[in-house]
Amino acid sequence: MIVRTAPTGLIGRQVLDSVIDGDEPIRVISRGPSRLSPETRERIEVVQGSYGDRDVVEHAYDGADTLFWLLPPDPHATSAYEAFVGLLDHSWTGHDSVPVLGPEDQSFDDTARIMSDALGVPVRFQQIPGENYRATMIKNGMSDAMAQGMLDLAIAKDHGINKAANRTPESTTPTNFHQWCEDVLNSAVLA
Repeated sequence: MIVRTAPTGLIGRQVLDSVIDGDEPIRVISRGPSRLSPETRERIEVVQGSYGDRDVVEHAYDGADTLFWLLPPDPHATSAYEAFVGLLDHSWTGHDSVPVLGPEDQSFDDTARIMSDALGVPVRFQQIPGENYRATMIKNGMSDAMAQGMLDLAIAKDHGINKAANRTPESTTPTNFHQWCEDVLNSAVLA
């Protein structure tokens, strides 16, 4: 049994599509299972809820052989291959992580400039206090635990967690952020 999180996101959906045809039974944690296609829902087991809810996670992990926990990705990390390489390899045991990095480092200001160029409208980065960030996520429906986890991740990013892994050919996606904006963001925002 393989358990995965984030089955409806950009990378998560690609990973799920890539492993669903295998022999392994698949269980996913999803707050919105209706976002999965009916064909997909027929082929997997869905535990509805948030992976910020301990009871949901414990229920989902029960009987699992493999856990695939997809963290919020680097926005340039559009290749799902690196995210699930080895997932179906039964010779592997233990714990590991597979970094998925874009081809370049950039600041939040760089990100805003690239988005402005791609969208043709001004975009700027403005950092807000952590408690305001957390409160906004809760106001928009996120659980306390998930909002705190997202805040903790943002703080870790501010302290350089993204630099913990060295960029290698295996961990580097070919799509840069500008190309991702052209291919994905434009169609989502300007459609």
